[in-house]
Amino acid sequence: MVTHQDLLEIVTKLDSDFEPYGKRSRDEDWGPDCSCGCWHYANLEGEKWRYDWGVCLNQRSQRFGLLTFEH
Repeated sequence: MVTHQDLLEIVTKLDSDFEPYGKRSRDEDWGPDCSCGCWHYANLEGEKWRYDWGVCLNQRSQRFGLLTFEH
């Protein structure tokens, strides 16, 4: 069975992601991100994943089509 930790290990991490996954600081570079607050964010199906994981559907985002941790 796939675990939350398994997904964290395979998710693509970009420099533009917020710390600790990328180099962007939430304090110094606060702004839009790809998460449930964005209407381009599609939650994964299922009770186990839908609150933490999704996929970015914004074609202009660097995270387009990528598995994304909501937090």
